Amino acid sequence: MTPQEWVTSGDDQAGDIPSPVGFRILIKPYRLPKFSAGGIALVGESKQYADIAKVAGQVLKMGSECYRGERFSAPWCKIGDYVIFPKHAGQTIEVKRNDGQDPDQYLLVNDDEIRAVVKDPSQIKAYL
Repeated sequence: MTPQEWVTSGDDQAGDIPSPVGFRILIKPYRLPKFSAGGIALVGESKQYADIAKVAGQVLKMGSECYRGERFSAPWCKIGDYVIFPKHAGQTIEVKRNDGQDPDQYLLVNDDEIRAVVKDPSQIKAYL
């Protein structure tokens, strides 16, 4: 699954996605596909462990105060970037989908919690 596929899959069924305020950033966390590259179903604890260990996602929206002030000489990321953030950063929120499927999960983080910008979030792994 390419980075584009996991971000855009199902977006047409997403409910009202919140707009961050102040210096907050809205991220769609990377989640593993339901099947491995070899076709093995990732279920239960194995998928849950893998999802928790992921620390990457795509920037969807940014508050108006992001990367302003003396602390920042330039923005660290922009909308559309794939970024790395600490495992326990921010606040996880769920948005109800219009098609009745499981809610979509998003993460609200502070602008200074972004650690890096990456090209392919599927290549990033963190250890518990």
